[in-house]
Amino acid sequence: MNRRRFHLERIILEILNSRDVDFNQSKKLEKLRLGNAGEQNVRGIIAQFEEIDTIHDILFEVDGSYFQIDHLIISGNHLIILDAKYYSSDVYIKNGHWYLDDLQIKNPLTSLNNTVNQHLKKLLYYHDIQLKIYGYIVWCNKNAYIYGLEKKLPIIHLNRLEECLQKLSRHGASMYTTADIFELRSRYNPFLKHYPEKLHTLKKGLNCPKCFSLLGERSRKKYICRSCGASYHLEDIVFKNLQYYCLVKGDNEIDIYDFYKFIDKPISVRTLNDYLKKWIVINKIKYFKKRHYYLLDSLFFTK
Repeated sequence: MNRRRFHLERIILEILNSRDVDFNQSKKLEKLRLGNAGEQNVRGIIAQFEEIDTIHDILFEVDGSYFQIDHLIISGNHLIILDAKYYSSDVYIKNGHWYLDDLQIKNPLTSLNNTVNQHLKKLLYYHDIQLKIYGYIVWCNKNAYIYGLEKKLPIIHLNRLEECLQKLSRHGASMYTTADIFELRSRYNPFLKHYPEKLHTLKKGLNCPKCFSLLGERSRKKYICRSCGASYHLEDIVFKNLQYYCLVKGDNEIDIYDFYKFIDKPISVRTLNDYLKKWIVINKIKYFKKRHYYLLDSLFFTK
């Protein structure tokens, strides 16, 4: 299980929630929304430190095992990973076991330890990258308390994250950058669930990338979302929904007639063809055969 999966899974479920009259995964979607909110809070605090070299939401593979890192920081000769956790209520730790609402849950420190001491160390060793690795859980819900927490455990409360980052920002320059680590990423996620069988039964239209509501009528060449107020240029919103179409479908091949119906024909065929020609030139898509194209600028990758 990995965070990149959860990020894309949330997008897929948001799209289905707005388009599928039989949507029945509301509880799962709400859980993913809470996790995303916590992760965005962490990202916002890190963004205050421009001097800190950071990657967010990156997936790796080593020896057939996939693992995800929420936030990866290089500072001096240190590589720090931050795993954002958002629990809706208090957590109790007893004899190394974690409990939420009287139910035992997976210990996130075990997962963190596996990421640091098994997967990531091995990956860096294979590529001869010499950095000391440290991993921390970032506790994102300030209204949830951890009972039985020992001081030595690598858990940082969100309100102390800024203080910790200030200390990191004082470290000297590193011989490595996050660009070096980024090159090691996996571009394929084997766990993500897609729903190609639903494409022809979903409501038609364009999803707002901010709140995922279906957009109403446009004003000239812009769409303004009635739910959140965000505005989008016509070409941009059509391309974003091309990505959504492929994400729900589960592959990057585009049947342009199917996609045209998926977005409810908001533009003329001529305008769509003009967009396709432009996207081919700038390497966002490539022509495949007849009415079929292939998406290059994707939210996910297939083997």
